[in-house]
Amino acid sequence: MIAAEGIGRLSAVALAVLVHVAFVAILLLSLDFSSAHLAKLPEVQPIQAVVVDEAQVSTQLEQLKAAEAQRKDNERARQRELDVQAERAKTERRKEEEHLADVQRKIRDQQSESTRALQELQAKQDSERQNLKRIEQQKLATTKAAELEKKRLNELTEAQKREQKQLLAIAKESELQQRRKLKAEEQTRKAKQEEQQAKQQQRKAQQERKRLEEQSVQARAAVAKAEAQKRRLEAEQEKALQVKQAADIEKKRIEAERQKVLQAKRKAEEKKKRIEAEQEQALQAKRQAVEAQKKAEATQRKQESALAMQQALAAEQQELAQAGDRLLQSQQIEYLSQIRGTVERNWLGPESAPKGLTVKLRVSQIPGGTVIDVSVLSSSGNVAFDRSAVLAVQKSSPLPKPKDPRLFQREIIFDFNPDT
Repeated sequence: MIAAEGIGRLSAVALAVLVHVAFVAILLLSLDFSSAHLAKLPEVQPIQAVVVDEAQVSTQLEQLKAAEAQRKDNERARQRELDVQAERAKTERRKEEEHLADVQRKIRDQQSESTRALQELQAKQDSERQNLKRIEQQKLATTKAAELEKKRLNELTEAQKREQKQLLAIAKESELQQRRKLKAEEQTRKAKQEEQQAKQQQRKAQQERKRLEEQSVQARAAVAKAEAQKRRLEAEQEKALQVKQAADIEKKRIEAERQKVLQAKRKAEEKKKRIEAEQEQALQAKRQAVEAQKKAEATQRKQESALAMQQALAAEQQELAQAGDRLLQSQQIEYLSQIRGTVERNWLGPESAPKGLTVKLRVSQIPGGTVIDVSVLSSSGNVAFDRSAVLAVQKSSPLPKPKDPRLFQREIIFDFNPDT
């Protein structure tokens, strides 16, 4: 088409020159060259005829054809490059979509696993809280029972003190009972040494032991005194029958007291067994508390693991968002590349425009790609080039549609430079 326009332009110039030559010849033949008339007329400047060289015209036509062929070759090369870029963009977009689908599947799996792990962890936490609550209640009950038992032991100690006063009258039985009691207290002391919380009771028991030892010394003295008295009584048995009868009565009373002491001893042993059982319960509660603490630490580790999993999930989601952004950016580049390629294919550059020109265009379109307005934002400095770019955009209507509807823009601004 450009060659045809060039030929038409040269033909018009040649025709104009021939018309002017014929017109001048007619004027020269028809004018009257009288001297008077010529004196009055202004001097006429001759029109120089331009001779058109057909060979030169043919050369220019060949040059125009060669330029047109070169432009078409360049356009085809640019189109092939654009096709390669579009294919590369499609390949990258397909890879991004596959990676995106894989990442989404992994995220769904991790979310499902995280939800299940969190539910199990919540259930275990609830169970641990109930166990801890039950252990605290048992511990409280054990503490109260220990306090009550301590009070009972104090009362028992007071009762033992009163019984020791009564045992002073029966030296031998008192000494035997004292040894047994000391042995029982020693066993109690050894049992109490296993518990750190019973140190104060142990010290009290040791103090009580010292007091009992002092009482034992007094009891032995009382026994010696009783034996001396017994010898005196035996010497005076014949003289003191009534005293003997009184001694028999006293002996019965002492036996009754001894039975009471034995009964008190049995009660003390029963209390001791109860104390040992309660101590065993306290140890069991302590072991349960330690086990509960271990379970709490394991729960904390699981929580930390769940937190790390959530952080990894957040990183995966961020990577997914970045992949989505890269995919949209790739599709945006492909979309603009398609529009630029379409406009360049419909562009007919003016002959007078030099290479390397760039014009910034604003294109307004409606959904579907129909162009409703084209304006020049930044001129290239060549009006003909700017106008040809605007016409190329209008000829390209409707513009290519983006594959993702989110990429559609009612207003597109791009630089038109067909030489790049």
